[in-house]
Amino acid sequence: MLWKCYAQKKWKFLSDRRDVDWQRYFFEKNALEKDGSFSWKSQDFKVKPSARMCHTGTTSADSNCVVYIGGQSGQTTRFDEIFQFDGKQFTALNPMMKSAGAGPNDMPPKFARHTTVCIGHKLYTFGGFDGMGQYFALAVFDLRTLQWSYPQTTGNTPLLRTNHAAAAVGNKMFIYGGNRTESDEYMILEDLHVLDTETLTWSQPKCTGEAPGPRVAHKLMSVGRRLYLFGGGVWTPKRDWVEKTSKMHVLDTDTMHWTCIRARGEECVRASSFCIPFVYHDWIFIYGGQSLTDGIEIADLVSFDTVSLEWHKHSVAASKQNPGARSVGTANFAAGSVWLFGGSGTHSLENSVHRLSHRLFQAKKRAKLSHPMDY
Repeated sequence: MLWKCYAQKKWKFLSDRRDVDWQRYFFEKNALEKDGSFSWKSQDFKVKPSARMCHTGTTSADSNCVVYIGGQSGQTTRFDEIFQFDGKQFTALNPMMKSAGAGPNDMPPKFARHTTVCIGHKLYTFGGFDGMGQYFALAVFDLRTLQWSYPQTTGNTPLLRTNHAAAAVGNKMFIYGGNRTESDEYMILEDLHVLDTETLTWSQPKCTGEAPGPRVAHKLMSVGRRLYLFGGGVWTPKRDWVEKTSKMHVLDTDTMHWTCIRARGEECVRASSFCIPFVYHDWIFIYGGQSLTDGIEIADLVSFDTVSLEWHKHSVAASKQNPGARSVGTANFAAGSVWLFGGSGTHSLENSVHRLSHRLFQAKKRAKLSHPMDY
């Protein structure tokens, strides 16, 4: 309780959160608010995926490796590749899957704009599009056996879609929104669906509160038992962006109640659609994305403090090592750093790899810290 009092007094906020390690939070917030504490470095690897965007990058809790699935390099050029990255090298998994006996029906499709979450030692993907008219349902990739499968599910199965968002809480996968075209009718969705991965049962829970509404190109992140939905908007083939937002909505998965957060520091957030998020303890970081006002790709690094409910913009020294403006890429933890891979840059499609460093991230991979000031 003392650390909670110290934090709330220093930063002048109140919180009813009961799941916060207040001592850790105090020292982390101090460290994250220091200017110049982040640094980028461009990294090259002998073997790496080709240039792509709209792929997924998912960190495996078992191996602390990032697994990249699919992606695209054009409107109809999609990839069926899976790569694993441990911070030192990329490993192509498709040859290993084929050598283990996987046939064409046991491999991922060529797709992009899908979602992937990690639960236990399995990756659950849903949705996505092949660029020529086909959407995809649930698939599961077992990281231990390297088997890709399309399991049968029960319950209220969601419409197949693309440009949606997903996150995991416990053993459940949540998906929200997205778009699809059916009988030449383009539709933007505003539904929430939940997959119980133990029973492979879909449900569509009733929610209360201020729901996000129709949404594409948004992101969904989990912190504890809460889901945070950021950005996106409403896009149509005929009118382009009709509506864009940089608001953060939170869903309490215990009560299924939505809240639109009125956060401090919102004026520093320029991103809206197709941003690149990652989560560190109580913070949601967002890099790049397309701007709220004109849709141009940006190079901002901001964080949302889920405890004090405020945004903070982080200054990073200008350098040729910086990734520059970027959207529809991925950022994931591995080997004590955050790794930004691929996406669409200001001038071209990218397959560059950039490492974002901070002393807190190094502390994340240690089993035990000697003193809180090590943060």
